[in-house]
Amino acid sequence: MELTPHLVSSNKLERYSVVNPAAEDLGQVQNFMLDMNSGEIAFVVVSFGGTLGISDKWFAIPWDAMTWSPETKRFVLDMSKDTLKKAPGLDKKRWQEEIDMKWLGECSEFYGCPVSWHVHEEIHGEAPVVGLERMPRK
Repeated sequence: MELTPHLVSSNKLERYSVVNPAAEDLGQVQNFMLDMNSGEIAFVVVSFGGTLGISDKWFAIPWDAMTWSPETKRFVLDMSKDTLKKAPGLDKKRWQEEIDMKWLGECSEFYGCPVSWHVHEEIHGEAPVVGLERMPRK
């Protein structure tokens, strides 16, 4: 069964290229991070720079900052290479430990996709769960 162009298996998207509107290479998708409360993709971990994975920088790019180009099978991020180099980065070996709500908020602001954090109600005595809520784009 072949999926329609707007439905793509996530394992096929890993390692896909990220480019800017001028088709300059901005990196490769490494991972997708889901907000398990909303079921939406929160951000995409992208590697940029380096050679053969050496000395590259990793970024958490908000899902709302990118678009998908079905024609070229690439993600498009409307940002220059120079601006991306200034973005908050992650250590590729410890990126999951480095990400916290404060950092994600600052990162989202950098990409022009602010989020606000909210606490979901307690469910059956469990601790409150922090989730993200996207602010409307300007």
